[in-house]
Amino acid sequence: RESGGAAGRGGGAAGGGRKRATKITFAEYQRIGNMLTRHLYDKELANEEVKEVDLIEWYMEQVEEDITTEAQLEEQQHMIQLIINRMIDKDRVILVYRASDDAKRPEGRVLVKHPNYPVGEQLG
Repeated sequence: RESGGAAGRGGGAAGGGRKRATKITFAEYQRIGNMLTRHLYDKELANEEVKEVDLIEWYMEQVEEDITTEAQLEEQQHMIQLIINRMIDKDRVILVYRASDDAKRPEGRVLVKHPNYPVGEQLG
């Protein structure tokens, strides 16, 4: 699923040269961010660790009915990776609890929701 334009406050994320830029609205970024932090929060309450790869897989399961082509699948996976990275590096809403055991597979890092970030709040 693709949204209209870029977000007014930098909610869009640029792809890395091989494809056109991936853009989503800031509202869409917030919606997805809230989904991800809610999932991390729920897993934390259940005392379950969440690796980045598992978080991506969970999100893809949530949107799978909207995906009809291989290109859409790749676009969604790329977009969610960009969103997670932004939530870690810029917004600092998701924290890397433990780095990946395998340096060649950084998506194996364990992620947690920032303890001071209330689930359901606005990002940004």
